[in-house]
Amino acid sequence: MSTSDPEFPAIRNNWTRVAMRRIRSFPDGPRRKLLDSIPYATNEAISHSLPDEWLPAEHAIAVCDAVLTQLGIAEAVEFWQAIVLDSYAGGLLEDLVIGMRDAKTSDLLGLAPSTWELSARNCGQIEVVPSSTGLRLEGRGFPAGLRDSRGIQAMFAGAVQAMLSFSKLDAELDFQANLPEGAIGFELRFGSRTPRLIP
Repeated sequence: MSTSDPEFPAIRNNWTRVAMRRIRSFPDGPRRKLLDSIPYATNEAISHSLPDEWLPAEHAIAVCDAVLTQLGIAEAVEFWQAIVLDSYAGGLLEDLVIGMRDAKTSDLLGLAPSTWELSARNCGQIEVVPSSTGLRLEGRGFPAGLRDSRGIQAMFAGAVQAMLSFSKLDAELDFQANLPEGAIGFELRFGSRTPRLIP
């Protein structure tokens, strides 16, 4: 597989580098367990690539799966929520959110497709669609490894939680894996403080 192949599913190295930096800030025990659970090839690819370089999506999957396995669902979601919130404030996503703090929820969540487009190539699309109970973020056309990774699902849950925190809104998140045409999604029901992130 070639990272320069424009047809190959790839994710920019920015996010994985930020995640690895956060992992290395952990206390020694959790840090060592996390680093040991990430394949050597993934660690090497991340550390020896430029931040804006495209890496095969399998490396992002490996990092997300390691975070979920070692931290559990709740802490993994918090891990990614913190990364995305940091990216909103002076980080990777600052340009996208300037002037958005008072935006409508649908507008703020509408940043998700743009963020994914900047971060992923040949990895499907994210769409915001109305639902009977509120809104749903759907991931469509994801490669199988990306779609089925529980670590990626936790990463998306953290990103959605960050968007809601940024807009100071509460919503229940209900992960859905059996949407039409192999799509996955997060249903948002506003006014609830009880998240149901991943079954």
